[in-house]
Amino acid sequence: MSIYTPEMVEKMRESAPLNLEKAREIANDLGVSYRSVIAKAKTEGIEYTKAAPAAKKPKGQNKSDTVQQIARCLNASEEEISSLDKANASALATLLDAIVHLSPEVSEA
Repeated sequence: MSIYTPEMVEKMRESAPLNLEKAREIANDLGVSYRSVIAKAKTEGIEYTKAAPAAKKPKGQNKSDTVQQIARCLNASEEEISSLDKANASALATLLDAIVHLSPEVSEA
């Protein structure tokens, strides 16, 4: 048994195409969860546009920055160590830490 009346479904159809924001508004008006509204819309064939996932932002410095720091520490040009760009960020960070810890005078670079 559905909690949705024909009038509720019609309200959803009138708001089509639905997105998360519209689903939340309708859910608030109807006294149901927004997830229920989305599920019912899909069941009824009402168009629902899913939001694109948010782009992930780097939490720290990026690989290019780390490679530049390694180049400075080794007094090398970026071209000389350009293949390091292919290493993963964790490996680059470990390499930079090792260089800095092995050569205390490098940490001032």
